[in-house]
Amino acid sequence: MRTLPALVFAAFGFQATHALNPGDIAFTGFNVDGDDDFAIVALVDIPPSTTIHFTDNESDGAGGLNTGEGAISWTSDPSPTPAGTVVVFTDTASSSTLTASLGTLVDGTGGMNLAAGGDAIFAFEGPNDTTVTTFLAAVANEAGNFGDLTGSGLTEGTTAFTFTTFGNPDGGEYSGARSGQATFADYIPLIADPFNWTTEDSDGEASLPFDSTPFTTGGAAPVQLFLFLTDFEISESGGSTTLSVFRDGPTTSAATVTLTSNDTGEATVPLTADFLVGEDTVDVTVTAVDDSIFDGPQTVTFTAAGVGFFDGTADLTVNDDFADNADLIINEIYPNNFDLDLNGDGIANGADEFIELVNTSGSPLDISGWTISDESSLRHTFAPGTILGTDCAILVFDELPPTTTGIDGTQAVAASTGSLSLNPADTLTIQDNTAAVVMTCSYDSPFAPTALDSVNLESDATPGPYTDHSFVVGSGGAQLSPGTKVDGSAFCTQPILTLSASPTSFTENTAGTASTGTVTATPAPTNDLIVTLTSGDTTEAIVPATVTILANDPSATFPITAADDLEVDGDIVVTLAASATGYVGDTSTVTVQDDGDTVITPNLSPGSIAFTGFNSDGGDNLAFVALQDIDAGQVIFFTDDEWDGGAVGAGGGFVDSNEGTIRWTSPIGGVPSGTIVLIDEPGSSATISTNIGVAAVEDSQVALSTSGDTLYAYQGSDFRTVTSFVALISSEGAPNLTGTGLTSGTTAVLLPDSTDGGVYSAGRSISPTFAGYLPLIGDVAGNWTLASDGASLVPFDTTAFTLGTADPYDTWADSKGLTPSNNGAEDDAENGGSGDGIANVLEFILGGDPLAVDPSILPTASTDNSDFIFTFNRSDESESVTTATFQWVADLDFSGANIVPIGAISSPADGNGVTVTVEENGSAVDTITVRVPKTNAPAGALFGRLTGTRP
Repeated sequence: MRTLPALVFAAFGFQATHALNPGDIAFTGFNVDGDDDFAIVALVDIPPSTTIHFTDNESDGAGGLNTGEGAISWTSDPSPTPAGTVVVFTDTASSSTLTASLGTLVDGTGGMNLAAGGDAIFAFEGPNDTTVTTFLAAVANEAGNFGDLTGSGLTEGTTAFTFTTFGNPDGGEYSGARSGQATFADYIPLIADPFNWTTEDSDGEASLPFDSTPFTTGGAAPVQLFLFLTDFEISESGGSTTLSVFRDGPTTSAATVTLTSNDTGEATVPLTADFLVGEDTVDVTVTAVDDSIFDGPQTVTFTAAGVGFFDGTADLTVNDDFADNADLIINEIYPNNFDLDLNGDGIANGADEFIELVNTSGSPLDISGWTISDESSLRHTFAPGTILGTDCAILVFDELPPTTTGIDGTQAVAASTGSLSLNPADTLTIQDNTAAVVMTCSYDSPFAPTALDSVNLESDATPGPYTDHSFVVGSGGAQLSPGTKVDGSAFCTQPILTLSASPTSFTENTAGTASTGTVTATPAPTNDLIVTLTSGDTTEAIVPATVTILANDPSATFPITAADDLEVDGDIVVTLAASATGYVGDTSTVTVQDDGDTVITPNLSPGSIAFTGFNSDGGDNLAFVALQDIDAGQVIFFTDDEWDGGAVGAGGGFVDSNEGTIRWTSPIGGVPSGTIVLIDEPGSSATISTNIGVAAVEDSQVALSTSGDTLYAYQGSDFRTVTSFVALISSEGAPNLTGTGLTSGTTAVLLPDSTDGGVYSAGRSISPTFAGYLPLIGDVAGNWTLASDGASLVPFDTTAFTLGTADPYDTWADSKGLTPSNNGAEDDAENGGSGDGIANVLEFILGGDPLAVDPSILPTASTDNSDFIFTFNRSDESESVTTATFQWVADLDFSGANIVPIGAISSPADGNGVTVTVEENGSAVDTITVRVPKTNAPAGALFGRLTGTRP
């Protein structure tokens, strides 16, 4: 009879209840950046403990879901969730930090990971996070991302909606009314209207935190305001127009609305518009502001807002009067390229896009720290020391080859962000080093059918409109003129540097000065001129950081030194560069010949090195320790590509060749065991460095991902042919070790998922062998310091590893097959052993085997006419690292036991007459006998036990 309630309860627990219907919730927030976030509003009361699943899988057209993406599950509070409640879901792509503002949120099948390039979220009920009972709602950040909604019960444009009309913004939030509707269902068309959403194109995190203000019903519905302009364009010089404010609703009462301009530096509007009873329209005057910035046409947005009204907006274009000037002016823009090589790299592609700027200040202009931005992001920051001569031009290319420092005497630089990414039509803004706007210009795509025209000012270096280059007076129909005026003439005469070297070829083992460089300034400087020198490959040729041309001297010389390496690399052409403030720089090349190095045979194996530092933030950093002597010239490759699980040398290979590989070469003299090697900024071919040997990018940079990455260290005949893996470190859970010969916890260091940084922080002088450090380094939980900001751990500790004295117990434990995680004083049954219940430390003392049943080693008890006798064996090696005691009582209560220390030698009778006899047996176990006089047993009984501890 007592089982009946349990059976009834179990049956009840399996009943499935259908709680919600399509449209009972709606999405109000969406962010694909960071760890992904979204928000919903309940449009009905949600029953207690209701589970709703969310997924970025698409609808399959048959009432279910496609597969391949992830899901999470949310359970509402044990009490009802009222209609109108907003629930915010945070970090939904992270299994460890995902949360909900109420209820419980758990990770599901694979976790969610929203794509910035376009994705959708579905909310549904079902028995699990892959099986749909009822679809409730859906949202997308790009049209066409729902899949096939057939059979889903959702309607595109209402219960399944896209919150943008264009592109795929990274974030968005419903910003319309949250009150005034008669029912909660009336909010569905408002929420589904993209014009009621505020979006973030490039940084969805800017949408956070989402608004959690509840939705309410009742009261009068807000009235829509509309704005109309008599003129859509006016001039900044005395321009004005009429703005009409219209209320689309009852006129039975007076009302006041607030008017604002989003750019009062371009146009202003009165603070308010007042409606009288019976009026539905109020006219106000918009006035342009004449600024002193050459900024082209500017768009100003006016907004009308008030209590009981939906906002109304209108846009006005304020045109520049071209009476303004700027110290630095954008003269020519080339946003397209089809078949012209303009930057000198021998390839006609997008890298040939350029912006030409001219100094119109009337004197030399220091533009260090000045920036160029387009409508979406920063594109270039001018480097320190960038000085532009009077009336001179400078070109900013999308990319430049390393040998190019000028175009026909005009300074040329590559975009500091790595790419200009110019759009066919865009707006560019120059700001000085205080972030003040210097000029703004808008341009349209060239009209020429071949799109080879640039856009140029109608008059060089003079504020005005832009037009196709071939249409500019004086161009002679030329389609572009990078670095010169439209007619091909120079903007200015710029001082230049000329660089040369003699001889231009030498061997890498040349002692002393291998070649002499000469840098010449034209004209000669009137003051001492410091010239900066760089070598494109310091592993082959080295130059001083600077050389000084003395006042009124035309030139100066400097030494070029050869760098001898051990690689069989043939003749290497190295580019040398010279630059100085106020001068156009120059480059020259030297050829460094190989001195006949022999091929170094790879001879490392798993465990030859071990990683001791990992940072995936900033420029990334690595550290490893040599656990054997590494010969000179040994090459180790490092890659964040994934291994396919095949066997080394038998079909195995790397899966994703889109990631990177770097190469480290040990120096002349090799690397001694215990040495720490640092590799800094492997994600940059320009700044990668190492404290020992040579580090270089092999095929592309290794850019470690903060969301988890794996780095394999290996040797091979080349960077794609593996002969032996030597080590691994990973922050992405379960890297593929199959076929690598690497082992988790020793030669493969596995950090927690998505760890940004970690460093080995345990002892470096405790193992009697270097190989003995492998399990210590592999014990991440016990021996590593981890950080969410990996850069905070840099610089890594370079203290060398040294050999220490072995602990006899550890040596014994290793010999018996115990591991660092179970060689403490635990019962061997808990270590997967025999189950004889003898603690490991006592097994050590008694000379036993912790992984075998061996009761014969247990102490024995006996008596004679006078004494209670306790006998056991003790191993010699345990004497120095353990403490053994004999405890005896007369009543089985050992809490107050008499304790007798067991020393290295026999001990005389103590106060109770107890004696200890140690019988030395050479290298064999010693025999220990403890005798307790029977006079200590008033009740006729004595009990004894042996204890052992380690310090």
